[in-house]
Amino acid sequence: MYRLLVLSLLVPCIFVLPATVSADGAATVSSTQTFHDVTQMYHAGVDPGTAPFPCGIGTAKVTFIMNGVFHITTITSGPGAGTSWATGTMTGTITLVPDNPSLPTYTGRLTEWFGDNNNLQNGTELFTGNLRLSGSDGSTLTIHGVEHTTVTATGVTISFLKLTC
Repeated sequence: MYRLLVLSLLVPCIFVLPATVSADGAATVSSTQTFHDVTQMYHAGVDPGTAPFPCGIGTAKVTFIMNGVFHITTITSGPGAGTSWATGTMTGTITLVPDNPSLPTYTGRLTEWFGDNNNLQNGTELFTGNLRLSGSDGSTLTIHGVEHTTVTATGVTISFLKLTC
Protein backbone atom coordinates (compact mmCIF):
# COMPACT_ATOMS: atom_id res chain seq x y z
CA MET A 1 0.00 0.00 0.00
CA TYR A 2 2.68 2.49 1.05
CA ARG A 3 5.06 1.44 -1.69
CA LEU A 4 2.40 2.16 -4.36
CA LEU A 5 1.95 5.64 -2.93
CA VAL A 6 5.68 6.33 -2.77
CA LEU A 7 6.32 5.09 -6.30
CA SER A 8 3.40 7.01 -7.80
CA LEU A 9 4.74 10.21 -6.30
CA LEU A 10 8.47 9.53 -6.90
CA VAL A 11 8.28 8.88 -10.66
CA PRO A 12 7.43 12.50 -11.61
CA CYS A 13 10.52 13.81 -9.81
CA ILE A 14 12.74 11.92 -12.25
CA PHE A 15 11.49 14.17 -15.05
CA VAL A 16 12.31 17.46 -13.34
CA LEU A 17 15.18 19.31 -15.02
CA PRO A 18 18.26 18.29 -12.99
CA ALA A 19 21.18 20.44 -11.90
CA THR A 20 24.69 19.06 -12.52
CA VAL A 21 27.56 19.62 -10.08
CA SER A 22 31.01 18.13 -9.69
CA ALA A 23 32.69 16.88 -6.53
CA ASP A 24 35.99 15.00 -6.36
CA GLY A 25 35.94 14.38 -10.13
CA ALA A 26 32.52 12.74 -10.10
CA ALA A 27 29.63 14.37 -11.92
CA THR A 28 26.29 14.25 -10.14
CA VAL A 29 22.76 15.01 -11.19
CA SER A 30 20.33 16.17 -8.51
CA SER A 31 16.72 17.21 -8.58
CA THR A 32 14.22 18.26 -5.96
CA GLN A 33 10.48 18.40 -6.41
CA THR A 34 7.96 19.81 -3.99
CA PHE A 35 4.23 19.32 -4.30
CA HIS A 36 1.18 20.74 -2.58
CA ASP A 37 -2.40 19.49 -2.23
CA VAL A 38 -1.84 16.37 -4.34
CA THR A 39 -4.84 14.03 -4.15
CA GLN A 40 -4.46 10.28 -4.55
CA MET A 41 -7.38 7.88 -4.36
CA TYR A 42 -7.40 4.09 -4.53
CA HIS A 43 -9.42 1.10 -3.40
CA ALA A 44 -7.15 -0.78 -0.97
CA GLY A 45 -7.23 -4.52 -1.55
CA VAL A 46 -9.27 -4.15 -4.75
CA ASP A 47 -7.18 -2.04 -7.15
CA PRO A 48 -4.30 -3.98 -8.76
CA GLY A 49 -1.06 -3.79 -6.78
CA THR A 50 -2.76 -2.81 -3.52
CA ALA A 51 -3.28 -4.75 -0.31
CA PRO A 52 -6.19 -4.57 2.10
CA PHE A 53 -5.79 -1.83 4.71
CA PRO A 54 -4.18 -3.18 7.91
CA CYS A 55 -5.42 -3.25 11.51
CA GLY A 56 -8.73 -5.00 10.84
CA ILE A 57 -9.98 -2.49 8.24
CA GLY A 58 -9.69 -4.71 5.14
CA THR A 59 -10.74 -3.42 1.76
CA ALA A 60 -11.48 0.29 1.79
CA LYS A 61 -11.65 3.42 -0.34
CA VAL A 62 -8.67 5.63 0.57
CA THR A 63 -8.14 9.31 -0.24
CA PHE A 64 -4.87 11.11 0.57
CA ILE A 65 -4.34 14.86 0.16
CA MET A 66 -0.65 15.57 0.67
CA ASN A 67 2.19 18.04 0.58
CA GLY A 68 5.75 16.86 0.27
CA VAL A 69 9.23 17.00 -1.15
CA PHE A 70 11.35 14.48 -3.07
CA HIS A 71 15.07 14.68 -3.68
CA ILE A 72 17.26 12.42 -5.81
CA THR A 73 21.00 12.53 -6.52
CA THR A 74 22.83 10.24 -8.93
CA ILE A 75 26.56 10.03 -9.62
CA THR A 76 26.75 9.99 -13.43
CA SER A 77 30.51 9.65 -14.05
CA GLY A 78 33.77 9.13 -12.21
CA PRO A 79 34.17 7.11 -9.03
CA GLY A 80 30.88 5.56 -7.96
CA ALA A 81 29.03 6.24 -11.22
CA GLY A 82 25.56 4.71 -10.97
CA THR A 83 25.26 5.31 -7.24
CA SER A 84 22.05 7.10 -6.26
CA TRP A 85 20.21 8.43 -3.24
CA ALA A 86 16.56 9.39 -3.04
CA THR A 87 14.47 10.61 -0.16
CA GLY A 88 10.98 11.93 0.29
CA THR A 89 8.73 13.26 3.01
CA MET A 90 4.95 13.63 2.74
CA THR A 91 2.31 14.85 5.15
CA GLY A 92 -1.38 15.48 4.80
CA THR A 93 -4.88 14.23 5.42
CA ILE A 94 -6.45 10.83 4.86
CA THR A 95 -10.03 9.63 4.57
CA LEU A 96 -10.66 5.91 4.84
CA VAL A 97 -14.07 4.40 4.01
CA PRO A 98 -14.10 0.65 4.76
CA ASP A 99 -16.15 -1.60 2.46
CA ASN A 100 -17.49 -3.29 5.59
CA PRO A 101 -20.50 -1.10 6.57
CA SER A 102 -20.20 -2.12 10.24
CA LEU A 103 -16.87 -0.22 10.49
CA PRO A 104 -16.69 3.56 10.92
CA THR A 105 -15.32 5.98 8.35
CA TYR A 106 -11.93 7.30 9.48
CA THR A 107 -10.39 10.72 8.89
CA GLY A 108 -7.07 12.05 10.11
CA ARG A 109 -3.43 12.85 9.38
CA LEU A 110 -0.59 10.93 7.82
CA THR A 111 3.15 11.50 7.68
CA GLU A 112 5.54 9.36 5.63
CA TRP A 113 9.27 9.30 4.94
CA PHE A 114 11.26 7.07 2.61
CA GLY A 115 14.90 6.71 1.67
CA ASP A 116 16.56 4.78 -1.14
CA ASN A 117 20.32 4.20 -1.46
CA ASN A 118 21.83 2.25 -4.36
CA ASN A 119 25.31 1.62 -5.68
CA LEU A 120 26.64 -0.80 -8.25
CA GLN A 121 26.78 -3.62 -5.70
CA ASN A 122 23.92 -3.27 -3.24
CA GLY A 123 20.96 -1.19 -2.22
CA THR A 124 18.74 -0.28 0.70
CA GLU A 125 15.16 0.98 0.83
CA LEU A 126 13.66 2.40 4.02
CA PHE A 127 10.19 3.61 4.92
CA THR A 128 8.38 4.88 7.99
CA GLY A 129 4.81 6.11 8.19
CA ASN A 130 2.34 7.27 10.82
CA LEU A 131 -1.44 7.64 10.62
CA ARG A 132 -3.64 9.13 13.35
CA LEU A 133 -7.30 8.56 12.57
CA SER A 134 -10.63 9.38 14.20
CA GLY A 135 -13.62 7.17 13.49
CA SER A 136 -17.12 8.45 12.77
CA ASP A 137 -18.19 6.46 15.86
CA GLY A 138 -15.75 8.35 18.14
CA SER A 139 -13.06 5.65 18.06
CA THR A 140 -9.39 6.35 17.31
CA LEU A 141 -6.89 4.37 15.28
CA THR A 142 -3.15 4.98 15.19
CA ILE A 143 -0.99 3.04 12.73
CA HIS A 144 2.80 3.09 12.58
CA GLY A 145 4.71 1.26 9.85
CA VAL A 146 8.42 0.61 9.35
CA GLU A 147 9.88 -1.17 6.35
CA HIS A 148 13.49 -1.98 5.51
CA THR A 149 14.86 -3.90 2.54
CA THR A 150 18.52 -4.49 1.70
CA VAL A 151 19.86 -6.35 -1.33
CA THR A 152 23.52 -7.33 -0.91
CA ALA A 153 26.20 -7.56 -3.59
CA THR A 154 25.62 -11.34 -3.71
CA GLY A 155 21.89 -10.90 -4.28
CA VAL A 156 20.77 -11.83 -0.77
CA THR A 157 17.64 -9.90 0.22
CA ILE A 158 17.05 -8.96 3.84
CA SER A 159 13.66 -7.41 4.46
CA PHE A 160 11.15 -6.68 7.17
CA LEU A 161 7.89 -4.81 7.56
CA LYS A 162 6.44 -4.03 10.97
CA LEU A 163 2.99 -2.52 11.47
CA THR A 164 1.71 -1.42 14.84
CA CYS A 165 -1.95 -0.61 15.39
